[in-house]
Amino acid sequence: MLLAYANDELPEDSDRLRSKLTVRWLEEERERPRLIVKTELRFLAELVFKRQSPKLKETLKQDLQVLSKFLDILEDNRTKTQGSAIWHFTLTLWHKSAEQNLQEFQRQWAQRKSNAKPPEGQSSDRQQDIRAAQDFTLPKKSGSLFSRAGVMLEAGAVPPGSLPNAVPAQLHLNQTPSQAHPYSNLPARDYVTFIGRQQQLAQVLELLSFNSSVARISVEGIGGVGKTSLVLEAAHRCWQSSRNSGDAVAVSDAAAPSFDAIIFTSAKLQHFTPRGVLPRFKRERTLGQIFRAIARTLDFPGILTGDFDDQVDAVHTCLSRQRTLLIVDNLETIEEQEPILSFLYDLPATVKAILTSRDRTPATVSIQLGPLPEAERLQFIQHQAQLKTVRLNRDGVQAVSQGTGGIPAAMVYAMGQLADGYLAQDVLPHLKLASGDFCRFYLKGSVQPLSRQPAHLLLMALALFPQPALRDAVAQVALPAGDPADGLARLHQLSLAIQQEGRYDILPLTRDYALSELSAHAEFEQAARERWVNWSLQFAKRHGGQDCREWHQYDELDREWGNLYPAIEWCIEQGRYAEFCQFWQAVKGYTQLYGYWEERLSWMDWLLQAAQAREDAARIAEALFDKGRTLVLIDGPEQRKAGIALFQQIWHRCEAGDRVLQVNAAINLAEMYIHQQDCDRAQGWLKQGQTLLDALSSTSLSSVNSSCQQERIALRYFEAQLYLDAGECERAKALYTQALEQAEAIGWQRARIYIHSWLAMVAIATEDWAEAEQLLAIALPAAQHHHDKRCLAFCQQSRARIEHVRGNLEAARHWATLAKENFTQLKMSQQVTTTDRLLQDSSSQS
Repeated sequence: MLLAYANDELPEDSDRLRSKLTVRWLEEERERPRLIVKTELRFLAELVFKRQSPKLKETLKQDLQVLSKFLDILEDNRTKTQGSAIWHFTLTLWHKSAEQNLQEFQRQWAQRKSNAKPPEGQSSDRQQDIRAAQDFTLPKKSGSLFSRAGVMLEAGAVPPGSLPNAVPAQLHLNQTPSQAHPYSNLPARDYVTFIGRQQQLAQVLELLSFNSSVARISVEGIGGVGKTSLVLEAAHRCWQSSRNSGDAVAVSDAAAPSFDAIIFTSAKLQHFTPRGVLPRFKRERTLGQIFRAIARTLDFPGILTGDFDDQVDAVHTCLSRQRTLLIVDNLETIEEQEPILSFLYDLPATVKAILTSRDRTPATVSIQLGPLPEAERLQFIQHQAQLKTVRLNRDGVQAVSQGTGGIPAAMVYAMGQLADGYLAQDVLPHLKLASGDFCRFYLKGSVQPLSRQPAHLLLMALALFPQPALRDAVAQVALPAGDPADGLARLHQLSLAIQQEGRYDILPLTRDYALSELSAHAEFEQAARERWVNWSLQFAKRHGGQDCREWHQYDELDREWGNLYPAIEWCIEQGRYAEFCQFWQAVKGYTQLYGYWEERLSWMDWLLQAAQAREDAARIAEALFDKGRTLVLIDGPEQRKAGIALFQQIWHRCEAGDRVLQVNAAINLAEMYIHQQDCDRAQGWLKQGQTLLDALSSTSLSSVNSSCQQERIALRYFEAQLYLDAGECERAKALYTQALEQAEAIGWQRARIYIHSWLAMVAIATEDWAEAEQLLAIALPAAQHHHDKRCLAFCQQSRARIEHVRGNLEAARHWATLAKENFTQLKMSQQVTTTDRLLQDSSSQS
């Protein structure tokens, strides 16, 4: 600072010292230039420091003594030293140029320090001065000088005699560091190859560039998601860039910026390894410990002298003299978050700060990390398997991917366990144990402080919803009389819950841990599950429950199905017969329209057993019919055989009971025999159904007459199908037309569209392609709009036939492929085979 002052290289505001701090170069020709200084310590302190304190003046006094007694470059010109406030001394330097002068200063310092051994009989003051000099280490960075109070003058890259007229603190902004390596205490990477997160990595590097005005970056996410790894990868790339004299390392078109210093601090208490949790002995959990990490990294313990305010000023002044990357890892476990955040907010513009935290932070920019995407997690697992020489087939890789939920730390742990000889069927369940190492390390610390708070109750309630849950649903289950806003916000801040478009979700491993928490709070679990079932049932009733033979808009029910299904299954597990029956009435039409055949068959088997145990005849008949109807819709040989047996049983059970149900049994028996191409039996059941329906029509009960209108249409519909199969197209068309008129009369939309699709088949059989296309133009969009995959698949199949006959083979393959996909999903194996033949014909002719 004296050199800059003497060479007029300080800004104009230093003129205030002109009358208080005088300096003069001795002009006589000498090998080494000399600078005469006359001032008081308080004015010298004002030149060097922004603020004043007695301790700073004492520090300067010690420094001047070291320059005199250790380096022998200061000559005291005072005739009286005791009681004098004036300091008058001559500095014998090596060069007027700061750059050359400081380089020689550093060389002399290192040489004298290494050779300094107090001779016998040396005075105690002299020994103390030498020990003080030995304790003080200059930075390894060439061209830099730190005072004991933390001032650094950057001049290492400026040519001799060309220092600009600028504040020394700003010199570094236009310089290239001359040192071979930047100051750094970065820990080694704990991985061989950085996989995934390329977009986030490029974003971090771009924000770290000094072309970006962002000063503070926060990388946030749940424990184990890879926050620290991402930050360390970015920091190591910056370190490599700095070692290469600022040459940028390109990553996703973003360059890694260079820094003069990269300082890593972490409050992490433990290391998580595949063999368990290990203690971490070095950690920075307070602001004072972060200061010590800065001092160690910069090789400058002098900034730790003085009281706290002095240290803050010294650290700020020190950091302002260089481009610094400061990393604060695991912010959520730091003891003094508020002071540290205040410190980070006051950092000079020469510092970029990057934080990692499970909690939300008030950083300028936050980068949220979630599980690795599917492709990246598979690559990650395969890489781990190769490193650890673990053999995994495709199914094994997929099992680890699903079992770990795409959390990198969980995948590393699982692969490490497999490498240690554990089997996959043992590793993945253990990973989810609340008492296991993984959950204790990554989840317990976040969840335990929330115990019995609203956020804790909401987390346990969220675990009951496998799919993203509506805010109202979670609130009703966890806090029926409370406001969930603060609790949900807290879960979001801790990355325990993900909020998106009014819904809340949790990661699979978090859900498993939350379910264990739910089991540990039995009283809350009992009440929460009651509220969960009640909310789910009311939702299903509100958005379902319509006549399953008609089309309805089930969009809301479909969106929530992933959360309603577990509630239905739980009712079955718990034997909640009444609740299940209500659920079934609400979702029967939806499950039929959307083709949930396996669920329907499984549920009807349970309902049959439960109804028989209760001798509930009406439920038995309903369960038999619904199971039989499901078998009809699947339309496979084995299903038809089982379905015929069921409907024959219903027919006989209803002889003295429900005649309308008996008519429907006859219609379904006719349909299955049509599919079996047994026309005689099909015709026989249609006649029996018609006879019974005629008998019912003579009754005076208007309700019976009204309910039988759909059965009359169904009888015409299947009779027309019999004629179509027999090749009597005109008769089939007449019956279909008659059924269509009846369906339109009662507003039966679903039947009307199905009849249009079959009339299209009649037109195809008679090679009336224009009429077929016109009919399909009505049927296909309607089926698609109402999500009726069965009707849609038949329409697509018919469209493929039309295009095939017209010679449009590419279009034929397109429609046939769509039809096959829908038939496959519906498990309609016979139609899959039929459509396959159509695809083969189109391919062979192309």
